[in-house]
Amino acid sequence: MNEIELVRELTKEPPLATPEAVAQAFGRLEEDMTSRRRLSLPRWGAAGLGLAAAAAAAVLAMAGLGGAGADDPAPRAAPQTAQMVLLSAATKVERTPLTKGKYWSVVTQDGGEVIVGKYTKYQIQQIGIWDAGPGKDAWIASRDLESRIVGPAPEDGPIALPNRAEGANLDATKPPVKMPTRWEKVKVSGGEAFRLAAWEGLKPVDTRTLPDDPERLRQFLLEELRRVNSVPGANIDRTEWMLSHLQRIGSAPVSSKVLGAAYRVLATEPGLQVIGSVTDPLGRPGTGIVHRVTAEGGTVVDHQLVIDPITGRVLARTETLVKPGKTNPTAKAGRTSYEAVVSYGWTNTVPNYPLGHVG
Repeated sequence: MNEIELVRELTKEPPLATPEAVAQAFGRLEEDMTSRRRLSLPRWGAAGLGLAAAAAAAVLAMAGLGGAGADDPAPRAAPQTAQMVLLSAATKVERTPLTKGKYWSVVTQDGGEVIVGKYTKYQIQQIGIWDAGPGKDAWIASRDLESRIVGPAPEDGPIALPNRAEGANLDATKPPVKMPTRWEKVKVSGGEAFRLAAWEGLKPVDTRTLPDDPERLRQFLLEELRRVNSVPGANIDRTEWMLSHLQRIGSAPVSSKVLGAAYRVLATEPGLQVIGSVTDPLGRPGTGIVHRVTAEGGTVVDHQLVIDPITGRVLARTETLVKPGKTNPTAKAGRTSYEAVVSYGWTNTVPNYPLGHVG
């Protein structure tokens, strides 16, 4: 090897880090940043570091954050991409085994506008389910946290719901129902919590049959999307479909490997943007990932996931109207609806709420 070849060999670009190595590196960096102790790292080269630290060094090198001299400005953290956030979250949830119990329980809080009778209401409701599985017993409970009229129902809007829910009294001459209302529960057939929500034309999927291999899970979800979009008038965006299913799978009694696979599937989808540190509708800190969708008629909506940076779990999903379109010209930009996960997991008990109605 002559001198020219030697210089070329020493100065050639290093290989790019794989997505898995990047995720591991950022996971380690997040753990270091959230630790109570601040450690002073020795000035070693990459050759003296472990695999994860070497991957972190590769990430910094790719971002142009090489070693700083005495007169150089302080280095800045490399900006995170949606892929980095999702792969890091996948690694975290895969390390967290589920607990055991008789009932799978999920409590969510939903907020947004609904059409009830002749009016549009803004409603915040909490809904809980305690499900022992198909063929067994289950309970559903709910309560209203807020319910108020914000205007008349749109003439060309969706079909109105009847005034059947507690707190749905829309007679302005009567005093409003005191909020929040009490929890009430009803007994139902088991298995609902073990199924992904059904779309028109699709049979509900038992979450226990979902594959834990990312590629097989991706192909399964794409086949389901093809079936949904075969219905006349349906045109669901692929990334929106994958994003919504991450939230659904994250609230289902699946294994840690299946949940990790769901994160890895979404990490490969285009059009996702990290908006940094955000607060979810319940006031919890998280990392926001947004996908913007333009629907027929020009309506523009931002779909956002809020991910817990410590556990990797999905805290909430929000939908914000960015621009009204021809189908909803009177809607106000900035209007937001959301679903936040209050709690989830296996349990052996059902809350002792009074029997009543849910809705």
